[in-house]
Amino acid sequence: MSVLSKLRRYKESQDATDPEIEAAANKIKEIENTIIEENIKKFSYENVAHRAGLHNWYDTVYAHTSSYVHTSARSLESYVVLKEGSNEMRELKNEPVIDRIHLPLSAGIDAMLLAVSSVCSIFGMDEPPAVIGFRGKCQSLVSSHG
Repeated sequence: MSVLSKLRRYKESQDATDPEIEAAANKIKEIENTIIEENIKKFSYENVAHRAGLHNWYDTVYAHTSSYVHTSARSLESYVVLKEGSNEMRELKNEPVIDRIHLPLSAGIDAMLLAVSSVCSIFGMDEPPAVIGFRGKCQSLVSSHG
């Protein structure tokens, strides 16, 4: 639901005639018209990654991190503990799963370091040696704990 629709619904439910609300509704409508007139597209991290030449990196990170955000019935299997030697359920784990947590954490660190490298490249600056060294150390740590 758009912001404008929510604002209209609020006004109707509260019988609101506040001039500030009316001004906000007009501004939102103006912005929505600008978006339509100028054909402004919705922001997509995937598109930005592709334009930056990082599409493979994006795909890899997305595959590792999406399971933490997008759940399914199948994802519940990771919380089931079976009785030994049986397919019978013993319990459900009710705790955060931290198995392989180093993968999304290292991806986040790598993204930040990559951002520093990109900013340096954009502004024609030398990449700080500490960033280069730290990125290499992180990659070797992830590889050794794969």
